[in-house]
Amino acid sequence: MHPLFYLVGQPFPDERYINVEFGAVIDFKDTTFDLNIFIDGPSSAEIAAIQSGAFTYGLFDKDNIPILTLEFNGLLFDCSFNILKLNEADCEKWLASRDNAMNIFVVDSYNYQLMAIRSVGLHLTFIDELKKTLAAQKSHFQHMHAVDHHIRRITQQHSLTDLNRLSKKFRIG
Repeated sequence: MHPLFYLVGQPFPDERYINVEFGAVIDFKDTTFDLNIFIDGPSSAEIAAIQSGAFTYGLFDKDNIPILTLEFNGLLFDCSFNILKLNEADCEKWLASRDNAMNIFVVDSYNYQLMAIRSVGLHLTFIDELKKTLAAQKSHFQHMHAVDHHIRRITQQHSLTDLNRLSKKFRIG
């Protein structure tokens, strides 16, 4: 796999999400993860809120399914984690790490242009709880499709507002 180069104002280099119109997607990396946020024609205020504003993030956990919730100046997102999408060696390495970095990429889903990049350090309590839940997910489920099924069930049962309200909150900025 070739390395990806991210440049604001250029096309987003990862084409796997080219059909996502609005929402956030987790992308596992070596020992951490990226958060790709897709907005159709984001306003300058939305870009600024995500790129440099204070924000709240939370961890909602149900049935070994962790869901990250984020609120940027009233703009809500959620995204789920499925550790079984990693191969066994990468999964063990990811779970063993205490890295707490998260890169955030804001992509205009209309033209697939990268609008902003932000890197943050997440609270270690969040990382510890996330990894504990993902280790339980790995033990509980046999296949990534079973995890995806449970994710769909949870997101059908709970609105984004509910997920955000029920999550354990942390703040940056």
